[in-house]
Amino acid sequence: MQDYTEELNNPETNYFVLDSGSNVNHDDIDFKAYSWRKDLNKKIKAGDLFIYRRSGGGSEFSNLFYLFGTGKIGQTLVGSDTKTRALVRVEKPYVFNRKLMKPELTTFPWHFKKYKGKWSNFFNMNGVTFIDKEDFVNLLQFQNDLCGEVPQLTDVQEKLAAYIYADMKMENYFVEDKIGVMDTRVPADKIFNDEVRGSYRYKCPVTSTVDPADLKVVRIVPWEDNKNTRMDPKNGLMFETWLAVAFEQGYVSYSDEGRMVVSQDVVHNEELFSKVERYRKIKLRMNRKFSPKKEYFAYHREHIFRDQKNHLLI
Repeated sequence: MQDYTEELNNPETNYFVLDSGSNVNHDDIDFKAYSWRKDLNKKIKAGDLFIYRRSGGGSEFSNLFYLFGTGKIGQTLVGSDTKTRALVRVEKPYVFNRKLMKPELTTFPWHFKKYKGKWSNFFNMNGVTFIDKEDFVNLLQFQNDLCGEVPQLTDVQEKLAAYIYADMKMENYFVEDKIGVMDTRVPADKIFNDEVRGSYRYKCPVTSTVDPADLKVVRIVPWEDNKNTRMDPKNGLMFETWLAVAFEQGYVSYSDEGRMVVSQDVVHNEELFSKVERYRKIKLRMNRKFSPKKEYFAYHREHIFRDQKNHLLI
């Protein structure tokens, strides 16, 4: 997580929830730049901290808003029209390890305003909501509490993760092994893992497990096999850990229709066979928005699956 100690200890720091992604006329680029109408909010200044909110109108989750990261208000960018709209650089970007979805926030102990059971007008319609310091700190802790154990990234790695996130949202899924001298795998996995987990609403689609400690995200086309698919959310699956490992090792795969395909080798592993037997008839949901691409499943069956010809189609 980014170190906001200096800003949190500064009594002049203001705290906000800022909407992003719901208006195509804005110049917002998540974790890079943010714009707003200065005539509607004059409190924002360089050095302030904020939390990103994807409003219902901009959400990919059936109009459910969610919170997804933090940043620091930087200096005004060159060429901004400072009389009407302000355009500022986002500094110290931090993508949440775990999105905070609308239903989960109904029990959050807000300080700046009491939640009375309805979200209408809870956040300002102009996209800028002034909150308390306690809200900022507690929301950061809340997302950590929900996501379970995750690797701790350095500030530089968090910045790289935020830039990878921005590229992914623009459907640029290519990632090099290194950027400069920095390995990209850990920052990229942070972003990819939560994107896929969110697609499955943080629940295994086969066993219905919800404990984050028992869930694992896997790439259908492995990281080392194709740089162009590394960040494509449709190249990801989230399973209970035993099934994720079986998938990675090629003991199971899936048909284009989302039906489990099982290798003959599973018969010789009593523990795995009993688990597969229990869940073998559960079909993955296949929809246009979130489901894996058929070409990725085909690649897995051809290159990763252990038994292309003698498998058991279940």
